[in-house]
Order: sequence, then structure tokens, then C-alpha cells
Amino acid sequence: MLIHACISFLMPVHFSNVPEPRLVNSMWAAFFISSLFLLFLLEIPGFAFSRLMCFSRIDSLLAAPLFSIALLEIISIIYSKLGFYASWVSLSLPCLLLALILLLIASFSRSRNTDVAKPSSGRSNWLILFLYIGIAFVIATKTYVLPLDGPSSFIQDSDNSFHLAVIRSFIDSGDYSTVNVGIYHDVMSSSIISVASGFYPAAWHLLAALVASFSGQDVAFATNVTNYVMLLFVLPSSVFLFLKTVFKEERGVVIAGALVLFAFNSFPWGTLISVSGPLFPNTLGLMLVPACAAIFINTIGACAKRFSLNYIAAFLLGVLSLCFSHPNAIFTMAVLLAPFVVLRFSRWYVVKQKYVDSDMPLSVRLTSLAIPALLILVIWIVCFINPALSNTVSFTWGVTASHLQAIINVLALSFRLPAGNYLLALFVAIGFFALLRNKESSWLCFSYMFAAIIYIIGASSSGFLKHFLAGFWYTDPYRLGACASLMAIPLAAVGLEAVYSLALRIFNRLGYEPWAKISACFVCLIITMCALYVNDFNLPGFGRVYTGLGDYQNCSTLANDSKRDNLFDPKERVFCKRVAEFLEKDDSLIYNNADDGSAFAYPLYGLNLLYRRSAAEMLGNETSDNQTLRLHLDKLATNEDVQRILKENGIKYILDLDYGGEVNDERCYYGYYTWDKWQGINSIEDSTPGLKLLMSEDDMRLYEIDYSAFN
Repeated sequence: MLIHACISFLMPVHFSNVPEPRLVNSMWAAFFISSLFLLFLLEIPGFAFSRLMCFSRIDSLLAAPLFSIALLEIISIIYSKLGFYASWVSLSLPCLLLALILLLIASFSRSRNTDVAKPSSGRSNWLILFLYIGIAFVIATKTYVLPLDGPSSFIQDSDNSFHLAVIRSFIDSGDYSTVNVGIYHDVMSSSIISVASGFYPAAWHLLAALVASFSGQDVAFATNVTNYVMLLFVLPSSVFLFLKTVFKEERGVVIAGALVLFAFNSFPWGTLISVSGPLFPNTLGLMLVPACAAIFINTIGACAKRFSLNYIAAFLLGVLSLCFSHPNAIFTMAVLLAPFVVLRFSRWYVVKQKYVDSDMPLSVRLTSLAIPALLILVIWIVCFINPALSNTVSFTWGVTASHLQAIINVLALSFRLPAGNYLLALFVAIGFFALLRNKESSWLCFSYMFAAIIYIIGASSSGFLKHFLAGFWYTDPYRLGACASLMAIPLAAVGLEAVYSLALRIFNRLGYEPWAKISACFVCLIITMCALYVNDFNLPGFGRVYTGLGDYQNCSTLANDSKRDNLFDPKERVFCKRVAEFLEKDDSLIYNNADDGSAFAYPLYGLNLLYRRSAAEMLGNETSDNQTLRLHLDKLATNEDVQRILKENGIKYILDLDYGGEVNDERCYYGYYTWDKWQGINSIEDSTPGLKLLMSEDDMRLYEIDYSAFN
């Protein structure tokens, strides 16, 4: 691979004889080279499209990931329909060629039309962008990268077994299409599992697959690179574009946004390592929401009147990108923008009726608000009753908090317990009340208020209202908390800017006018860094104080620790790697227990497993053949049904990572695992008729099925 050549150039060593520390260093070099590759791929196509749409240079740079993702997905879908093999080369080259064509067209159009209006983008905006990226680099490296147990570290949660399997399937099949997602592209049919493929929001998986294809590293490595770039640039650029769009004349708020961007433990940190996740696709979708919302605001704003068609096209492409990332990002944007639409329509309606605020009847005001509100409600209802979304909106998360506790969680910004952030909550409260007096930006208060109400109802209640309001987020309180945190970022920025203004007035009154601005900036910086970005600490006389980022770092360090007892522990990884080498030229299907960690052996080592993800969504919704093997596999020498199922599905091997299946302190299973659910494979012994023991180490086994021994 290209990256191997780059690393060899930078670090000319013979890898077969290199000590372990050097190998680790080379992997980290590959990590940052791959990050640059992904950053360029997210920037170049989208930047060219933005320039064609008459965006300013800095806005083009900020909005580029939103458009690049949509373009990459569209090309992937076309490749899938035409049967073309996708890889980083075959996807990158068309994107770069398209970018060149778009830039040439944009340049030609501007040369022909000298009357093109460009949104202003002074040098200060570029300096603020450097501030955003600089802070993002420090925080993302410290908070996300350092807790990793190496570049190929991964979290062994149930959802991640699926995410990694999808990436591996993309690479193996050469089909990166979001409308043809599946983890069994190489299996024609099965009476045990569903091998069907279809739509799944896989933009995040596409990016990770491109990184894996480029780097030649495993899929876990690729996921960490993808998440790092999302934190390093996608989120900062998206929020910066939104804040500079909404607060055009309030540069202090835009700057403050860089300081509070990563302070919320519910987003992005809570979705990167969630009780209900990790929610990587959802994280990407939410990160793109501010940029898409900014384009919508510009679409109907004064600065875009002359180029409304351009902005409409850009917005529609952005919505497509949100859909490819995660559909609930569209509903998050709807909650964010609904108050903006209502207030903007109300203002237009009042002007049309030729009233001014001083003599406008209450009925006219109520009508101006009711018309757009009812229209939004109708659209929401149509989406809610849409059969395509029925499984999503009907999904039920249990009650996780009382009504009072849910309200306290909102006030303390502790959507992801146990860590609250009271100073950040104070900034949000100050910003909330400050914005209420701002006619241009007061709608942000209602956006946050609606998101908080949806969270409270989703976390603390049950019934129709819960599904109607929170169903588009699976009624998951962690996703809802992430949405509320995203909408609190502008409020926190306004609150921090208000603190700065107060500090500036105090220093001026104390007679420090020449140094007032520097002193106020220093105070705000110290308060922000020390109070919002510190790890957990012990307070004498009080006890342990949990902070937002401290909670995340502790959880991430533990979840990424490969040496602790885990589902897929180091010995099991080595054993599965040996199995992959042993069966390198044999692609026969392998039966395994989906809940003993073996599912990760497919994405990491390419083992042709029957169960390539955990059984969380399988049990209770399975075929009769599947159930027969789960319960009676040990009787393969005598049970004719078992024999038929094994032959029909081409199963040749059995992989057992926890011989006997008994739960003890050294063995980890998913929480819903019980011995009897997998009594077929758990009852197998080395002497079981019809099996040949091929590999054995501790409680790990690889058997070959001896069909000649069947009755």
C-alpha cells in the first residue's frame, strides 16, 4: 500500500526484525499520515463544489466535509449499481477529477461574471479557524487518542461488532454503497441467518473503509483515524460555520465557541463511548448538523438572495449527507431550525400585513406563529406515521430517570451520568437569558428548550408522547442528551462571551485599561481550561469530583484496555490470528458463538464466521434452523436436522473461544448471554463424535466437522 511506502521512506527499517517500540511508532506514523489522507479527501471535493456554489473561500473550507461525504456516497452507489470495485484509489481519483472540473467551472464563471457578490471573509476569520483547529488538536489528541491502547484499539461493545463487520465487508466486497450494506456479501444464501443487504446510514463506515484501504491497516485502526479526523476538523469547522452565520456581528461569541466546543460530555464524547453504542454513525451525523443548518439560514437570509438556487442545491446535498450519515441527524436539524423558521415566517407575515410591532393585533401575531408551527407539526406527523420509520419510532428504551432527575440532568448537563458540569451549565444559563433579549438569535433558546423537553420525556416517561417526540432517536436518552448538548453549544458560547464582557468592565473600572482585554481573555481562558477540561479529582472534605471529560477518559481507557479480562482478550486474539493463518487457503464457513467475542475475528482477521456480530438483535427473531443449531449442535453425529443444516449452509469448522461456555471471573460475555441459549456449542467436547480437533489452547478450540462420520 501507498502508506507503507511513505512510512518506509520516513522510517527506513526492516519490519520483520524491528523491536516492538519501533513497530508502535511506525503505526502511529501511519495513523497521522492516514489522518491527513482522510482530511484531504473530506476537503478537496467539497471545497470545489462550494466554490462552484459561490461560497467564500473560508465558508467553502468549512462546509467541504458536508459535501464531500455526499459526493463520495453518490459515487459509491453508482459503482455498486455498475458492479465496479471500490477502493481508496477508485473512489479518490474520480473525486479529485470532479473537484478539478468544478474548480475550473467556478473560476470560468467568476471571470465571466464580475458582478458576483461574495460573503466577506476577513483575515480574522482565518485566525479564528486556526484557533478552532488548534484547540481541537489538543483536546482530541489528549482526550481521544491518549486513552487508546494503541492505534488499533477498539471498544468491544455489541454495536461495534456490527460497525467493524460492515467496514470489513466493504473492503472485502469492494461495495461501499450505503444502499447495499450487509456483512454477508460473500454468502449467497443461508437458512440460519439473513444475508440480505439494504440501506443503512454508512457514511462513517465508508470513510473508515477508505482509510483501511489506503493504509493497509486493520479496521479498528481505521475507525480511530476516522473518529480523530471528525474531532479534529469536521466538528470544529461545522460549528464555526454555524456560529459565524448566526452571530455575524458578534465576533466574541464565535471565538468563545472554540473554547466550549468540546466541554459537553454528552456530545461528542458521550456518543463515542455510550451505554447504547458506541454511536459512531450518529456522531458523524450530529457533527454535520450545524454546517447544514448554516447553509439553510443563508438560503433564506439576506446574504444569499442573489444566489438562492445555489444555496438550495447546497442545502439539499447537505441533507443527503445527513441521511447517509444518520437519518436522525435530519430530525435534530429540524428541532434546531424549527424556531428559526417560525420566527422568520412570523416576521415576514407581519411585514406583509403592513403592521409594525407597536400597533400589531395579538391575533395577527398568533396567526403568524401558528401557520409555520402547524406546517412543521404536519410534516412531523407524516414522518412519524411513515412505514419506513415505524421500526425506529416504535423502539423503546426503558425509563432511565424520574421526571425530577431528568430535569436535574438538564440543569446540570449530566445527560451521561454521573458527571455533571455545573460551570458549563452556568454558561448555558447565562447565554439562554442573554439570547432571549436578542431578536435575531433568540430562536436558539427555543431550540435548546425543545431539545431538553424531548430528552426529559424520552428519559423519564413511557407511552405515545415518548415515541411521538423521541422516537426518531429510538427513544434513547443518550442520543437525546447528545442532541441537547449540540444545541447548547451556542448558548454556552454566548454565556462565556458575557463573562468576558463582565471581566473586561471590571478591569476597566479597576484602572487597568491598557491591559483590560488581555486580562479578561486570560481570565476566561483559565476558567474554561481549568473548569471545563480537567479530569476527575479529589476535593478534600468533599470527596471525588467527577468531570465531563474525566468521566469519558476513565471509561475510554478502561474500554480500550486490551489486557484486561474482556470478551475478546489478548489470548483469544492471538488464537484467532493463528486460526486465520491456518485456514488461509480455506474459505469454508465457521460456526461460532456470537456472544463470546469471536464475532470480532471476522473484521480483524477475516475469519469466515457464521455470526459476524453479536446476537443482540438475532435471538427471538431467528429461523428454526438457526435455533436448531444453537440448541443441538453437539448432536451433529446423530441428529439428521443438524446434519442437513450444516451441509446446506456449507459449515466446515466450529470455533469455540470459551470451551464449555460457563461464566466465570476470567470470561466475559454480552449481558444477555446465558449458557442455555448456546447449549449446542457449549455442550461440545473434544471427544464429541463427528468432530476433529484441529487447534487447542487453554479453553479455545477449532474443530473440523467430519461429514464422513455422520449416520
